[in-house]
Amino acid sequence: MQRNALFQHPENVLLAMLVDEREHIRELGYRRILKARQIVPKKKTVRNFVPPKINIQASDYIENINWNSCVVYPPPMLRDLSEDDIKSLINSDTTPIREIQRFSCHTQAVERCIKLVTEASNKVCGHEARDGYIRATMKFRSVMPNFFKKSDFKCVIDMKKKKEKTQ
Repeated sequence: MQRNALFQHPENVLLAMLVDEREHIRELGYRRILKARQIVPKKKTVRNFVPPKINIQASDYIENINWNSCVVYPPPMLRDLSEDDIKSLINSDTTPIREIQRFSCHTQAVERCIKLVTEASNKVCGHEARDGYIRATMKFRSVMPNFFKKSDFKCVIDMKKKKEKTQ
């Protein structure tokens, strides 16, 4: 569980806190987001998504991580919302999840794209070369026939054998 604690990353917990049924938890999440927005990193670099240490004895999900020992950044999903917008989300009686964009996460298509980008990054260097590799691979895959069953594959082989015999 400690290795797979990505769901307990502070950014994810902050998002969950904003839509919690308990108003004091939503308020706490709001205050933590405002505090995190004041911390501006000196360098504009890609941050490492490091899973936090989990407190297994916690009685509530907001106590699962030690907030004092981790660096808290504002969730990127809330980047376009102003402080007033977030405050209005906290004070509303309904859970305002519709205000937050929906992204597909672990779908088969997303995982396939991740595999393709990783493969391209290992084979070529540079943004344009990687983009070209990905586009060429996707175009090639769209041209190649799909085999849904063994019989489909066998049919293609039989057709090739017939062509060879006629030549």
